[in-house]
Amino acid sequence: WRMVPAGNRTNGSLSHADRLVLDMQGLLGAFDYRAGVYYTDNTASDAAVDGYVNAPFVRAEVAAGRLTPFAQATEAQLAIIEQAKRRGTFATAQGTTKGVDFKLGKDLFAMGGGQAAFSVTGELRHEFYRNDTDDAVVLAIPSAGRSPNHTGGTRNVKALAGELLLPIAKSLELTLQARADDYSDAGRSTNPKIGLRFQPIKEFLLRGSYNTGFRAPTLDDLYAAQTTTFASSNSNDPLLCPGGRADTTKGGVQSRDCGLQVQVLQGGNPALRPEKSKTYSIGMAFEPVKGLTITADYFNIKLTNTINALPQESIIADPVQYASKYVRCKQLSVAAQANLNRCLADNVNSNAIAYLITLTDNLGKTNTSGVDLSAAYSLNMGEMGNLGMSWDATWVHSYKYQLSPTDPLKENVGIYSDGSPVFRWQHNAQFNWSRGMWGARLGIRHKTGYVDMNNPSTVVGGPSFYGNVESYTLVDFSVTAKPYKAVTVTAGIKNLFDTDPPFSNQSTRSQRGYDPRYTDPYGRTFFLRASYGF
Repeated sequence: WRMVPAGNRTNGSLSHADRLVLDMQGLLGAFDYRAGVYYTDNTASDAAVDGYVNAPFVRAEVAAGRLTPFAQATEAQLAIIEQAKRRGTFATAQGTTKGVDFKLGKDLFAMGGGQAAFSVTGELRHEFYRNDTDDAVVLAIPSAGRSPNHTGGTRNVKALAGELLLPIAKSLELTLQARADDYSDAGRSTNPKIGLRFQPIKEFLLRGSYNTGFRAPTLDDLYAAQTTTFASSNSNDPLLCPGGRADTTKGGVQSRDCGLQVQVLQGGNPALRPEKSKTYSIGMAFEPVKGLTITADYFNIKLTNTINALPQESIIADPVQYASKYVRCKQLSVAAQANLNRCLADNVNSNAIAYLITLTDNLGKTNTSGVDLSAAYSLNMGEMGNLGMSWDATWVHSYKYQLSPTDPLKENVGIYSDGSPVFRWQHNAQFNWSRGMWGARLGIRHKTGYVDMNNPSTVVGGPSFYGNVESYTLVDFSVTAKPYKAVTVTAGIKNLFDTDPPFSNQSTRSQRGYDPRYTDPYGRTFFLRASYGF
């Protein structure tokens, strides 16, 4: 029962952050130094304010005949629904970090292009994380998509890095770097980097670099609350409802197992391993005329042990490979089933899907390559003011990934795959004008199209709705006035031409008909913003 009579679901979130840094810098003999001590603390909570109801209480009232989901609620029933409203804090989380860091630097000796220099940096820090739910609140409100959790963890981190700058000649510069990290929960790793910069003339520069990398899972990746919640898309149980029709010989039920909004277990995973990477890039910067700078950089990145969550759609699509990700009602205790939507009433101890396991995990390799492009131009027009233009773009040649270390690599560029597309091309352009207290900005945002999510089990209307998502361009405009030194007022229009999002038949988000992650569903929007600085 979608509890519309209870009103809109309303949450109240509170966040409190403290940050203290003590910093010293100066000369220590022949060395430049900087040293610091820092402490941060962040506490956040989320609460039910209105619109949520106590599900066990509502079930009891329906069973007693005092409530019905099949007719307009009477005044007496509205009073019961008001009584059923549940308020309170879902969960409170806290994270703290305290540590010390330092940097020492020194010129070493003269070379053909200037002074060789050396620097060393180091850090020691302690991290703490805690997440606790109010179990009575989350058990009463399953629609909030939370589960009872009391998790947390700590770790100590040590890091040491060194950098050597070698100006071999006036036109050639070599940089050597190395960094060692030691995580008490993720192990040790040492990673080098080499960079080369060649500038034969003032207007032209070549640059390149190679490095390996290490990214330990965050404490949130490891210890975030594991919560059973509803997926945003509908799916057919591949065992009990193959092809959208219930298989009664295996216990399938059409209304339960077909087109179901399956529940998923999501959250942190203490078994995560660190991500590792190898990256190289080569690029150039060019200034053909005064005021105009153009850059182009090729990048090639290879990741192993990519940290991400396995998409629910991928688990449904391959029930054999991901059999361990399925948890069915009959595998759980009766007490555990009482808190799961598909395991209630006649479904206790049934073969229905209780939930799918989609915890954060190490999925496998990710290999991507492409080109970053940019251009910037500035022009002083005298009494007519100053004009500035900038353009930033990315062209992705390839983005291949694995959902598990044994899978083949899958191409994702220009294709909606496993929950999302990777855009072949996207760019942002800005045109800025200023004169005295006045300024104006015109912005253009563009993304290319891609092959849509043409999934026969989810596309309403079947093959006639298979297709491609069209390219998408938005234009924004704003005017700014600065009547006083400390006061700035901006008025503008987002999506100036009231462009609709392109049609998409994606079914992995609650909003349908378009993809809300990459588009603007509001249309033309006016805004006014004022700021005062002191």
